[in-house]
Amino acid sequence: MLVCPKCFNDKESELIEYINSSGQEQQCEICSSTNENSLELDELLDFFETLLGNFQVSETGILLREKIQEDWNFFSSPQSADTILKEVVKLIKTDISLTDKVDYVDSIRENTTCWNKLKDELRQSRRFFPNPKTLKCLKLENSFNLSYQLDSNTELYRARVHHKSGSEAYKPKEMMAPESQYTTSGRANPSGIPFLYLSENEKTVVYEVRASYLDELSIGVFKAKSDRKIEIVDFSEQDLLYQPDTNIDQIIESQLLRNVISDDLSKPMRRYDSKLEYISTQFICEFIKFNTAADGIRFNSSLYKNGRNLVIFNDDQINCQAVSLKTVKAVDFKIE
Repeated sequence: MLVCPKCFNDKESELIEYINSSGQEQQCEICSSTNENSLELDELLDFFETLLGNFQVSETGILLREKIQEDWNFFSSPQSADTILKEVVKLIKTDISLTDKVDYVDSIRENTTCWNKLKDELRQSRRFFPNPKTLKCLKLENSFNLSYQLDSNTELYRARVHHKSGSEAYKPKEMMAPESQYTTSGRANPSGIPFLYLSENEKTVVYEVRASYLDELSIGVFKAKSDRKIEIVDFSEQDLLYQPDTNIDQIIESQLLRNVISDDLSKPMRRYDSKLEYISTQFICEFIKFNTAADGIRFNSSLYKNGRNLVIFNDDQINCQAVSLKTVKAVDFKIE
């Protein structure tokens, strides 16, 4: 059976490149696309057999197609997913059928279990010297390879709320990370260690500072220095499932761990919640800072659904280009 790039999500760039380079122009038997390079599904069976080996039948799970799509958005449509998987399960050795509910095998889930264990240890028993067995179980050294280099033309934003009406906008140097003696605990940094928190658009920063109606804000525009290469670990994006040079089980393990860390980074916090909730994400950021080549992280905003935030570990890599004074003219709340 012939498959083509149109059968899979556009983001699966390595798989699409492989099909285009190895296939021939002919009509796809899965999605009926023409003028696309197609190849025999048999050539992808090793990949699919390894992929399905990471799942097991589970009463609390969901259908295989739904699981792959929910977690990876791998196929271009439910129809392509059903047709391909139906053929695959006939051609490989597997105990899973398309009507079975599935979840990941226990060994794949182990590091997310260890993450929850580490959080408890950091909060309750081992603040500065985590259990080496727990760290080994997490496999942190393999989990932060999904990164990108911050473009020096990319504009980023930070806001500060004014506490006195009619004040002038803050100066650019006042929009940088606070000095250590004024630094309180945040999602990424412990008290006394300043990081620079930025957002990818103005609207997100207004939510992040929890601005109210008629509040006056200084909003700074930031760019990376042109002579710096700033590497950002990305908790907001999904990794590729098809990577010929990387084991699928490692890809899945790493992504599942990043997902739970991402959830914690993006967890909404109330004013009266304990700062102890930040300890585990502070630990991860410190691990990334000192054990990888990364200069910061990106994660989804907890307060604005479509927003993304960045944390830069050392703000001397960033310039505040300009600061403008803004007033909040409308606020949209939903209460239940």
